[in-house]
Amino acid sequence: MVRVAIQESIPMIQIIKKILIRFLEKIRNKPTMTLLEEIKKEEGFESEPYICSNGYLTVGYGKRVDYLKVDEKTAEKWLIIDLEELDGKLDRSFTWYIDSPRDVKDVVKSMCYQMGISGFRKFKKTIYYLETEQYLEASEEMLDSKWARKDSPARALRLSEKIKIQGEHNV
Repeated sequence: MVRVAIQESIPMIQIIKKILIRFLEKIRNKPTMTLLEEIKKEEGFESEPYICSNGYLTVGYGKRVDYLKVDEKTAEKWLIIDLEELDGKLDRSFTWYIDSPRDVKDVVKSMCYQMGISGFRKFKKTIYYLETEQYLEASEEMLDSKWARKDSPARALRLSEKIKIQGEHNV
């Protein structure tokens, strides 16, 4: 009976031995620098696209972008990060923005996301009306632009309507 129990436990002992050997090999062969750290050091970080030594359009830590595909979840994460950064820039660029109603902020962010803050700054009358909380006038002024007539008429109309509704709430 003892002999049968020992024979049945031999395969288990062999499995435990293999696991221990693999574990010890990992500990002994552990590099001083992780692969991630090593590649980061070798590639270097570039926040903007550049042509790498092999002639490919690259960004970050050597990530080729000429064939880059992104899933929607990742794209949404990027968008959230971009909008958070844009919100901070708008806080610093326009003193009136900080205390503006949420819908006004959302419209301004949407416009700036599309055309950049420098493009939005060209809407001088719209900005004046937003700053002075004359939202009905701002909504009309937004539509008096190339952006509304040619570039993005449907978007301009939707965003203008949000500002108009804000104006109707203030009356």
